[in-house]
Amino acid sequence: MSTEIGVLKLKEEAKCSMNNIDQILCDRLAENVEKQEDRILKLEASVFQLANYNFVFQGVIFSGVVTGSSTLKCRHFWFPLCLSAIGAILNFVTLLIISQKYNHYLDQLDKKTEIWYKAVYRSPGNAERLRGKHKRRKHYRKLAFYSSMVLFMAFSAIMIAATKIIPCLFH
Repeated sequence: MSTEIGVLKLKEEAKCSMNNIDQILCDRLAENVEKQEDRILKLEASVFQLANYNFVFQGVIFSGVVTGSSTLKCRHFWFPLCLSAIGAILNFVTLLIISQKYNHYLDQLDKKTEIWYKAVYRSPGNAERLRGKHKRRKHYRKLAFYSSMVLFMAFSAIMIAATKIIPCLFH
């Protein structure tokens, strides 16, 4: 919602200094930026949904190991361990695929936004400022991506280790 308000505000600012042809091109660029932002929001939602499914899946396995620890022998650890590992690997691969699309769409959005700003403001100073902003955003996205993957893998490793340790701890 705030993105739409920002785009509308920029459209209004741009109308003052453009002729009709430039205005039509600017409006098309703004629409492309909006579509790209919608794609990005849908990918973010799918990542959160996938992560939630993974946490529930791992939680079910973990609760089964904890509540069944009196009947599970140490030699039976492999079944919940394999289930947990398969779930973690599948989710990790899916997250990697989605994150590559996400980064690609964000890069496209940055390029389209930069072109749009150049068309609207026509100032070399603004273009240079936007290039620096793009580099900072790209660095932040990579940092967020790698840190979230490390946290995901740490959670998965803890859950996999717990499926081995808990049954063997009680016997």
